[in-house]
Amino acid sequence: MTIRLREIPGRSRREVLAAIALGLLAAGCGSSDEDAPSQVWGQVVCRGKPLTEGAVILMPVSDKANTWGAGHLGRGGRFNIVSSRSDIALQPGRYAVYIRPPLVTDRTTLKVAPRPGYPVPAKYLDAEHPEIHVQIGTEPTKLDLTLDD
Repeated sequence: MTIRLREIPGRSRREVLAAIALGLLAAGCGSSDEDAPSQVWGQVVCRGKPLTEGAVILMPVSDKANTWGAGHLGRGGRFNIVSSRSDIALQPGRYAVYIRPPLVTDRTTLKVAPRPGYPVPAKYLDAEHPEIHVQIGTEPTKLDLTLDD
């Protein structure tokens, strides 16, 4: 069965891909070992403190790219980006970067929403209008992000 992303009503391509990435990370697919080799790795610091919850998402700016990446934030705010394709690393190019907060389910409405009190400013959580863009080449890349108001 093939699901075409453009056929999922009410969801943008970025939202669907990010949800898939987080699902894979939460399910244990990909590397959870902070010392595992990765083409892109780094640390996120938010308002002077390491960000240890959520995920870093890299979405290609070009429609021609066929890989995107996600990395779970762990101890010390460190992350390793895992490619959306297990057979190839992230392709070189320009990527939009945003932070995906941990999600919780409201017991009353049963809707999924970001965890209340998540310390990241809203401008870094916006998948549709990302604040950060990076260029990824063919060489391994260290990506340290400092998120301030």
